[in-house]
Amino acid sequence: MCDTCTKLTSPSYSSALSKYMLEDVQRLMNTENGGTAQEGIGPLLFSQADFPFIEPLIYLEPRVALPKPTRYYQGMRVDSREMRLDWSAGSMRALGLKNSTIVLLCKAACKKAGEPEKLDHYMLIKIGKGELKVSEANSVLTVSFKGHVDGMDIKGRKIEGHDVEFSFQHHNNDNAIVPAQAVSASAIYGGRGRVSGSTQVLSRFENYSITVSHFAPHPLLLQSCKELGFGSPIEMQKSVYGILKWHLL
Repeated sequence: MCDTCTKLTSPSYSSALSKYMLEDVQRLMNTENGGTAQEGIGPLLFSQADFPFIEPLIYLEPRVALPKPTRYYQGMRVDSREMRLDWSAGSMRALGLKNSTIVLLCKAACKKAGEPEKLDHYMLIKIGKGELKVSEANSVLTVSFKGHVDGMDIKGRKIEGHDVEFSFQHHNNDNAIVPAQAVSASAIYGGRGRVSGSTQVLSRFENYSITVSHFAPHPLLLQSCKELGFGSPIEMQKSVYGILKWHLL
């Protein structure tokens, strides 16, 4: 068994994750039910599991090199439509792993002035290990999926299906982790800093950036890194390659 999986019921992580996921309930209530994404009307609000999904998993986010708010996540397509790559409060794009369980959770919130926060999109799919195409070459792990998935529109409570496609990469990035201040000041990287340290997504737990495409632990995992068996956020980040290989290969 994966050693990290045995610690996922840590109260600090499981309670923080539950609180984070439950925020989507109010967002869903605020979101108009104007049809389904399958009909080409309204937002994508789709799940193959109970909503909200609060099971504690190892959530690893596929991020671009030197992520910034306008370009944060690696790309994916749903029904031939490119999903947004930017970061926003309440957003998440991650593979969730625990023992033999693999899910993809992709969600984002949106808000207009004077209006309550809504869901821009929400999609959770369960993926069998055999449905993924996973390859390893030159210290780069590529995780791909292309298929049709059926599930429930969580707002309209209708059965619907979607075509989902992604290809995420993780470079073995021990040597690509650099101090955030160095990135901000560097002419080499063009001052391409990360999301502001005052935001929830990076908070005080990431004082580094990564110069290659990679998977990164969700900030809630980093917040509980010591309870999950890691000495620091960077140590947890450096373990991602092994965690992916353990669960996917």
